[in-house]
Amino acid sequence: MIRKRSTTVMCLVVVSLLFTARAWATPESPAVLLDKAGHFTAPDGTDVLVAAGTYRLEQSAETQLRLVADPPQPAVEIQATATTHEETVASPMALAIAEEGQEDEVHLVLLLPDGRGLDATGTFSGTRSRGSRVQPINRLQMQQALNQIQPFPQRPSNS
Repeated sequence: MIRKRSTTVMCLVVVSLLFTARAWATPESPAVLLDKAGHFTAPDGTDVLVAAGTYRLEQSAETQLRLVADPPQPAVEIQATATTHEETVASPMALAIAEEGQEDEVHLVLLLPDGRGLDATGTFSGTRSRGSRVQPINRLQMQQALNQIQPFPQRPSNS
């Protein structure tokens, strides 16, 4: 059980939502940690509440993300905005970014190796301004989040 849990943790990119981005990166499973529940938009336009927890991010359609919970629960589909990035990533990378000054807002971002990405914006309160267009994360915010990612510490060898 402990070995399974540590193996699972090693396969995650975990980004804390404490207004700084922290991650432990391995390419096998891009995932994020939501410290608290967040409201996102489902593909049909309705509100969907995503519980606090660890989620693997997958692209499910051109502008949709699938959140797969760990431990396994039914997957959640949310609407995202297609974006581009200039980062060099060898495999998909997931980020959860809370903007400074926008403490109620959270971005779940999936960066793909080909320079494309998806950005799903949610709120912790569930409140959204009428008529306001959600702005995707900008390049500076993305770069700041990526600069704070740390490689997962290597486990000591048993030899």
